[in-house]
Amino acid sequence: MSLRNIYMGKKSTVSTKDMTIEVDIKKGTKDGERITYKGMGCQQRTGPPGDLVIIINRIEYPLFQQRNCNIHCSIDIDQTVASKGGEMCIRHPSGDIICLELKPGNDEILDA
Repeated sequence: MSLRNIYMGKKSTVSTKDMTIEVDIKKGTKDGERITYKGMGCQQRTGPPGDLVIIINRIEYPLFQQRNCNIHCSIDIDQTVASKGGEMCIRHPSGDIICLELKPGNDEILDA
């Protein structure tokens, strides 16, 4: 599952040899999180069927990393922009463009 799909939330189809189900991936689902469907696993010889457990594996995103419930990003700032100030724009996992205003000679972001 991509970071974008985890960030935005997504319905995904999962197929086994016996069935196909639609899984609702909630916004902010963590890497390695388990989604359990009780009684939807393989039928045992005796007793009730087992559970179907889906484990979310996040595909790395080139610019952003998920840390707990936060999304982090490290960007390299051109020396000219760092010394004179300027604007840097990045594409957020949602697809939106976010522009950051950088103050001359300061490493703090003014607007996000």
